[in-house]
Amino acid sequence: GTSGATTSGTSGTGTSRTPGTSGGTGMPTSGASGTSTSGSGGSTTSGATPTTMVSADFQDQSICSGTPDGILQVSSSHSGNSIDCSCTNSCMVQNPSAAPVTLSVAQYTIASPTNSVVGTMLTISTTLTISGTASVIDLDSNSGITLSSSSTYTATTPVTYQGAGTFRAEKGSTVSFQSAVQLDVPVQISTVMTVASGGMMNTTGAVTMDSQGEMDVQSGGEFRATGKFTSSAGSKIKGRSGSKMGFEGGLELMEGTTLEVDSSTVNASNFTVRASTCTCRNSSVTVSAYLVTSNAAVLDILGLMSFTTARVDVADVTLTLSDASSTLLVSGDSANGDTQIATFGAGTTIAGAGALKYQAGLVSLNSAVIQTPVVLSSSATAAARRSLLQTSLLSLSPVVTACGSEISSGLTVASGAALNPDLSCTYGTETWNIAGSTSSYSTSSVTSSGGSVTVDSGGYLILSSVTGSANPFSINGSVSMNGALEVWVTSAPTS
Repeated sequence: GTSGATTSGTSGTGTSRTPGTSGGTGMPTSGASGTSTSGSGGSTTSGATPTTMVSADFQDQSICSGTPDGILQVSSSHSGNSIDCSCTNSCMVQNPSAAPVTLSVAQYTIASPTNSVVGTMLTISTTLTISGTASVIDLDSNSGITLSSSSTYTATTPVTYQGAGTFRAEKGSTVSFQSAVQLDVPVQISTVMTVASGGMMNTTGAVTMDSQGEMDVQSGGEFRATGKFTSSAGSKIKGRSGSKMGFEGGLELMEGTTLEVDSSTVNASNFTVRASTCTCRNSSVTVSAYLVTSNAAVLDILGLMSFTTARVDVADVTLTLSDASSTLLVSGDSANGDTQIATFGAGTTIAGAGALKYQAGLVSLNSAVIQTPVVLSSSATAAARRSLLQTSLLSLSPVVTACGSEISSGLTVASGAALNPDLSCTYGTETWNIAGSTSSYSTSSVTSSGGSVTVDSGGYLILSSVTGSANPFSINGSVSMNGALEVWVTSAPTS
């Protein structure tokens, strides 16, 4: 490669040319001048990696012709029919200039074990094909792969995308993951992206989905995002029967997003729902860090939605537990009764035939309406011995405080748990006849009509903020105090 000698031609000795310059190491097509007619050089006979230069639009480019390594070098934006990157070792598409350029092709084929794209935005209009011999595709910060409208990418073999570049799927493209694909780059979704049975899409960078985007995880498929997943208005996320979805980096559903899960498993660290609709049928949804809702969000649960170490801050949301087998479980991770782990604020309604269960920590109801049965019970302390003359909430868990709230159609406080209505709050008014005198009274919190309160032995009913103007906690049903009875009333100066 240092002499630039040609294999044919009488005048193409190339004694003054150097490898990598235009036509410098090229095999002449005519033998007269030692340069190619397409503007692309050939391969060197030894030394430097064979380099093909692109200086104009082209038809078909094969970067490697039986050589272990190859480089396609482009210094300005061009388009072509196809690029075949099938080296036996490594293949590179390279732009040596600082500013990125765009290379548009109908078909792009990758078969080299190691592949890299430098300073080039690759746009594919028809087909992206990756064979089983490819293992790594590296995209630098000025590079990316974009699947444009009408293009197709079917991932049938494992491959890893890495680097600081971007993987984009535009509206109208068809993307299907039928094997394990690792995306360690930011992903932008503007089309229907499918994870088929046996397929896995694993992302570590940020994933954003615009109004045209849809993530469809089919039966036997798995999607996992360890980076943050953000969806925009109009987008959809579907988990079909037998699928798995993990959002360890957090899931944020912006206004107008739809999440539909059927007989699936969903795990998330942070779960933010803003004016979106979540429907979970016969599924297990687990949140490990926090749940935040706002702007009239709607959650419809048929199955189990649980919060392990999560902090739950819910406001302006309607959450429906559709049948008797449905459960919203706040475990609190064994937190003490003075550790806030959940707040159900103004505009929150929890309804349906299922149950709301608290296992540990402090839960506050502030102008919330809870119409489902509520169970306060910790399996870890269910067999604990009762301690009379309780003077601190530290040993009680879970604890639910109620301020201006409708609590439940049926509430059970198990051993070690506490219900703590704050009598300084105001919920509404009720008319009572006391000793023949009828009058309207303000209430601090109430139970639903016919809602009973059962306090098991070892459970606590604590009435806080007792003053001369305190509002009563109104129980519109039966009250059952089981075991040795203790009512703990706290006022401002004394307990």
